[in-house]
Amino acid sequence: MRQSCSFHATGVLVLHVLFGYHVLANMAWLVTIVTLMLNEMYAFGDLQGDAEALLAFRNAVDARNILQWNLGVNACRWEGIECSTVTPRVTSVRLPGCGLDGSIPPGSLGKLTELQALSLRFNRLSGGFPLDLANCSSLTKLYLQSNQLSGPVPSDFSVWPFLSHVDLSDNKFSGTVPQSLNNLSHLRTLFLQNNSLTGSLPALNIPTLINFSIANNQLKGSVPNTSSFRRFPKEDFSGNSLCG
Repeated sequence: MRQSCSFHATGVLVLHVLFGYHVLANMAWLVTIVTLMLNEMYAFGDLQGDAEALLAFRNAVDARNILQWNLGVNACRWEGIECSTVTPRVTSVRLPGCGLDGSIPPGSLGKLTELQALSLRFNRLSGGFPLDLANCSSLTKLYLQSNQLSGPVPSDFSVWPFLSHVDLSDNKFSGTVPQSLNNLSHLRTLFLQNNSLTGSLPALNIPTLINFSIANNQLKGSVPNTSSFRRFPKEDFSGNSLCG
């Protein structure tokens, strides 16, 4: 009789253990499903925000409705837009020569916080440099050449530590060449020619820099004798009041 009771107690214990494992397994499965759903909702929400930011940009600079963007289509499939393959966020905006005209409004491109490449060259964009691009700290390529942008260039380029290519040439930018460009340890291309930049040329010494021009501005003084500047011919400094 005691042996029978012992077997019964053991069986009950086994059932409790099995039931516990079953509950834990179901709970783990439920947590996984909820986590995946929340991640998907979060990612969709970010992409939705990116889409709305892009539409705000288009509505300001595309009066002729050249860009056929609408919220009924995934923003990653819009013309000129690329997204990450890891998370559905906009990483590239490439709209060269699209006839875009007007100022880039605040709260548009600056909301694309995962942006890595921005190319708006050969348009008719005007107004100042979009300062809220400082929110896009992953930016690596910035092509704004051949527009009508004016005002000072950003004073602090260190907010984009991964920048490798910067082309602001053929605009109407004024002010000085920022010393903060020295903080860009990946910079390979820096084109600032054909603007209205003034003041002296800072001593830029960027080992990675292989393409450079500051020609046809209003700079004065001497060209600093840095190893970076020694790599480039006089033509890249011409059209200024520079010596040395």
